[in-house]
Amino acid sequence: MEILITIAGVLLIALAIAQLTFWVASGLQQGLTEAKVLELHREMLQKEVQARATVEPKPVNPNTAWTGFRRFVVKQIVSETRNTTSVYLVPQDGLAIPTFRPGQHLTIQFQLPNQAKPLVRCYSLSAGPNPDYYRITVKAIPAPRDQADLPPGRISNFIHDGLQENMTVDIKAPNGDFYLDLDRESPVVLLAGGVGITPMLSMIETVLATNRKREILLLYGVQNGNDHLFKKRLKTLADSHNHFNVVNCYSSPTPEDISRKDCHVDGRVSVEILKRALPNNQFDFYMCGPGPFMESLYKDLLVWGVSENQIHFEAFGPASIKKSEIKKVVTEGTGTVAKIKFAKSETEVAWHDGYENILEAAEAAEVALDSGCRSGNCGTCQVGLLSGKVKYIAKPPSDIEPGTCLPCVAQPDGNVELDV
Repeated sequence: MEILITIAGVLLIALAIAQLTFWVASGLQQGLTEAKVLELHREMLQKEVQARATVEPKPVNPNTAWTGFRRFVVKQIVSETRNTTSVYLVPQDGLAIPTFRPGQHLTIQFQLPNQAKPLVRCYSLSAGPNPDYYRITVKAIPAPRDQADLPPGRISNFIHDGLQENMTVDIKAPNGDFYLDLDRESPVVLLAGGVGITPMLSMIETVLATNRKREILLLYGVQNGNDHLFKKRLKTLADSHNHFNVVNCYSSPTPEDISRKDCHVDGRVSVEILKRALPNNQFDFYMCGPGPFMESLYKDLLVWGVSENQIHFEAFGPASIKKSEIKKVVTEGTGTVAKIKFAKSETEVAWHDGYENILEAAEAAEVALDSGCRSGNCGTCQVGLLSGKVKYIAKPPSDIEPGTCLPCVAQPDGNVELDV
């Protein structure tokens, strides 16, 4: 019996030792496993931290425009002709700049020396989209020939004579409804006069850079070779792309122009040239140039049978095409002609169909009203609308302040009173 008890005791002790050994071994294994898991977590965390540290910041979406004005630096100034200058502009903040539709323009605010109030002007972008800069090309505008007492263009001459590299200007994002639709492949005809070539070059470079075979015909009118903007650039593009053709029209060519064959047509840009060059009139026509240049071509294109929706144009300042359908007498229910009252000037003007917009009516009445682009883009002419309503002949910007109007693109919708 004692032997049996002893054996049982030994067995119990052995079993207890075995259980303890198992527990210890299990504990050690669990500890090792947890340590490995912790080490793995630690390694993963370190890798994640390192990965986050090495990730480059997300670039600014180049298709997203900014709101309001943004400061740009004059990076480079290039003299193109005797009175025309190109300006390369880069963002002061160093961030990305959005692309634009070829043909659009920039609204730029300049602070001139000894000028208390900044001046705003609109200038077409004169090159295809580039991720590094915007470029404008500006002609120095002299005083009118028939009004020598008037001053020359303040901003254009400042750009030509006073603007320097590293100066800054404030710019709104590219804008404008005058642009070439890149989703279409139909042939286009570009009609440019003088500095009106600037948006056209943007269109040409953009189309050719995409390697598309879209047919483009450019008729470019200047006085002579001394005024021929981007002569070498246009010739290079035409020589290297058989679907892009240029016809240079010089109104007063020099003997050198003729001998160098820079002048293709001794005369002005005309619809008669188009009739000889084109198989029909079923094209989209884009125009930019001086007022008389576009007025004449616009009327002649209509006579040729070109529909109005095929004619696209851009004009700043006094250069404009006055379409008959938007020049209508605005009347009230009683049939009386609408009146425009300028409150501060204590002046009242009767609206009639000789005015295209309220700005013209103000100028005719010698009411001082600031203006810039005269196309509804820069906001310089914005004034308070004290009473009445206006209707717009061109789409106004979305950021126009409530209770105001833009006289350069507005007509009175009944009697109105303006705070000017």
